[in-house]
Amino acid sequence: MIFYLIRHGKTVDFDERGFPLKDRDRYVSKEGLKELEGKFLELSQELKGKNFRIFSSPLYRAKQTAKVLHDLTGVPVEAKTFKEVTGSWALLECAEEVREEIICVISHEPYISQIIWEFTGRSEHVPMGSIHKVERNK
Repeated sequence: MIFYLIRHGKTVDFDERGFPLKDRDRYVSKEGLKELEGKFLELSQELKGKNFRIFSSPLYRAKQTAKVLHDLTGVPVEAKTFKEVTGSWALLECAEEVREEIICVISHEPYISQIIWEFTGRSEHVPMGSIHKVERNK
């Protein structure tokens, strides 16, 4: 099974008055969306002709990120609960239910790095907009 663990794009963290946005209100900036288009164009070419699923966190910035990937691939985005895209055991349960060999997961930090660690034992830096390919034997 192959997971593409994707952190949402670069966010806007402050409102127009300079006040910090609540975590649930943060959204992907125009610059972040543009960067995602470039990265996802490469990813869509890698995935071309393969069956895969796209899971997204319910937070707006993750849904924005997932939409960019959907627009390039035509694959529908499946909204998952926060728990399902942030915990390795819950993610594996979702993956077992759908039985696809490739799953793209749009999620958040520190959860992506924790999932990578739990699946592989590797410690990885996970900046916004990054894509991490992880293979896991069933």
